[in-house]
Amino acid sequence: MSFFVNTMVCGFSLYQILAFFLIYSCLGWCLEVIYAAVSTGQLVNRGFLNGPVCPIYGFGMIIVLFTLSPLADNLLLLYLGGVILPSVLELVGGWALYKLYHTRWWDYSDFPFNIGGYICLEFSLLWGVGTVVVMKAVHPVIAGFVEMVPQMVGFVLMCILYACYAADVVVTAFAASDLARELDALEKVADSMHAVSDAMTELLGTTAMDVDQKMDESRLQLKLAAAEARDNAAKLSPRDAAAALRAKADEAMEAAIEKSCSSILASGATTIVGFLVIALMKFTIGRDVGFVLTKGIVCSLVTVLFLMPTLILRFDKKIEKTAHRSFLPPLDGLGKLMYRIRIPVLAAAAFCAVPCYFGQSMNYFYYGDDALGSGPGTRVYEDSRAIEDVFGKSNVIIAMVPNGNVIKERRLTEELEDQEFIDYALSMAGTLPQGIPESFLPESVTKQLRTGSYARILISMENREESSYSFQCSEKLTEIVKKYYPEDSYVIGMTPTTMDIRDILTDDYNRVSIISLAGVALVVMLTFHSVMVPVLVIIPIEVAIYLNMTIPYIIGDSMVYIGYIIVSCLQLGATIDYSILMTNNYMEFRETMGSRDAAVTAIAKSAISILTSGGILTVVGYLLYFTSSIQAISQVGRLVGRGALLSMLLVLSLLPALLAAFDKPIRCQQQRAVERRARRMARPGKQTCREGQE
Repeated sequence: MSFFVNTMVCGFSLYQILAFFLIYSCLGWCLEVIYAAVSTGQLVNRGFLNGPVCPIYGFGMIIVLFTLSPLADNLLLLYLGGVILPSVLELVGGWALYKLYHTRWWDYSDFPFNIGGYICLEFSLLWGVGTVVVMKAVHPVIAGFVEMVPQMVGFVLMCILYACYAADVVVTAFAASDLARELDALEKVADSMHAVSDAMTELLGTTAMDVDQKMDESRLQLKLAAAEARDNAAKLSPRDAAAALRAKADEAMEAAIEKSCSSILASGATTIVGFLVIALMKFTIGRDVGFVLTKGIVCSLVTVLFLMPTLILRFDKKIEKTAHRSFLPPLDGLGKLMYRIRIPVLAAAAFCAVPCYFGQSMNYFYYGDDALGSGPGTRVYEDSRAIEDVFGKSNVIIAMVPNGNVIKERRLTEELEDQEFIDYALSMAGTLPQGIPESFLPESVTKQLRTGSYARILISMENREESSYSFQCSEKLTEIVKKYYPEDSYVIGMTPTTMDIRDILTDDYNRVSIISLAGVALVVMLTFHSVMVPVLVIIPIEVAIYLNMTIPYIIGDSMVYIGYIIVSCLQLGATIDYSILMTNNYMEFRETMGSRDAAVTAIAKSAISILTSGGILTVVGYLLYFTSSIQAISQVGRLVGRGALLSMLLVLSLLPALLAAFDKPIRCQQQRAVERRARRMARPGKQTCREGQE
């Protein structure tokens, strides 16, 4: 095993290469199955092997890692490499498979700008985008996961999987040469492997067989409705017909507002609570960010409730004229898939929740100026590193001690200079030889080290201003100063200030997290009249937050602590809307459907809105990450983008599973709430009041 671990190829060990090949072969197969199901409406077991693998994806990703890893920091070159390399591999692989097996596993002949049907311009450009996403977002996670698995466990597992892989290749080769007909054993092996991949195909593929039929039905209904409207309009005068259409539009808008108002208000209230809590931070930037975000949500909420209906009614005709067929197919298959895998999703969430809860607090955090500095590649960053290379690292700390005892000040200075982590300690008492009065020195010099009440000791440490070692040295330095001057002494500088910021932010996070969760839970409880629903609504978002904050720990990245706080609250406030929308749709459909059908239909109805909103937030976040040279902004962008993506996935998969699992208690609580409202309304006082109003 040591051979595989220690042997390096292009910066990667053989152990890593073999693991990456297996993982990306399987992920590529899953991608092919999902794409085929969505695009063709059929469940297709993709790949030329029997098992759930597409080796071309494994080979392609290994080549990409070998070739493009040095270009990972240059997005343009990374994208161009992602266009060229996979296209060349697809061209060569497609041609070779056709020559060997006389079968095409993909065919782009119907696409413009294709070469022999093996590659085409559209998919080549998509390969470039996919390469950037994989190299920047996916591969660091997979690499971290491979490192987390104990090497002995991983080696044994890979031996088993590669044995199955080899058997699959042999079986497929014999089958292609018609020799498998004479070998029953090989046929049985092939059948067993194909059974596994068929089961995974059934699990991953969406059953979109009736997409065209449903679209045809929808188009027919629209044509009938339009014909009916024309017939009715022909019977009326133009003025009456226009008035009837306006009345119909007003009626439809009133119904839309009445139906969506509760969801909009609940989503807006939870988002406001999540952002407003940030303003409760002691750290000033938190208050500023919290108030700005809250004002933005309030303005958006008012605009949606009052301005949006007016605009829709005003431009109703133009909206109808510019309406087009939906680019996305119906997502009924997605709903069925998510419900089908609910048990594995629940198990995976339960398995990951606790480790991620502890993992998200184990990151290495930046608190001070290092977190706000410019990133690699900028002039500020490179100049600061050049200065450090010439003059070394410097960290100046000032000790302020009361005047009056020169001997004590001298002893303190000498003890400080004896510490191995201190380069020098400069004080008035420690600089002047004994017997030389300070009046001999110019005032311009003495006022730098002594004032009327205090003396200053300049202390230089050869380490960074912010690190675990710097914090330990600062604590030791403070301890020495307090030994000589227990009262009225102070230690100031970037390192002590950063430590104070750390303590403030840690306290802020604990308080902000509790208040935000309580506020959001209260709003959801009042909206759905249930104590259990808020818990279920929050669980997917919190798991997404924990997972989002644990990934930096897995891949070994440091985090800006202020970003950690803000993103946690921002992700909760911004993406809790997805849970509310899903839950509201589930409750609506549950009134007329069973729990399974309600969950499937709720997923299909909510998916487009969730994917649209989450997709925008994800794209904006990653754009900040790729374009900003400021480390704090770049990291916040990546956390926001990745958090929105994780929230989308968990709301679409985990939340319906939770709602279906706790369907009975939820309905019981809601029924009791309805009964309580009915009893309150049935009281004599209420009846008298209603009769008086009538």
